Amino acid sequence: MNKEELKQKLVELNIKSEFYSLDGESLPDRIVMSQNYDKWDVFYFDERGNRDGEKIFSSESVACNYVYDLLMRQKEIEKKYN
Repeated sequence: MNKEELKQKLVELNIKSEFYSLDGESLPDRIVMSQNYDKWDVFYFDERGNRDGEKIFSSESVACNYVYDLLMRQKEIEKKYN
């Protein structure tokens, strides 16, 4: 899966765009995916500007699948407790 396919899946699943940033924009309280040369960084950017749980991937596909899994788990937790 690439970034555009991931974005489409997230839209179809009604996952709010304020939960993630796929273009590397580091806005607070969201999962950020950014490309850094030939690597893909994924992390949670908290309200204090910290990068939590940062992972680095060598391919866009693996990074996109990781982001998808994170957001799906978040959606399941939301469902369970809302």
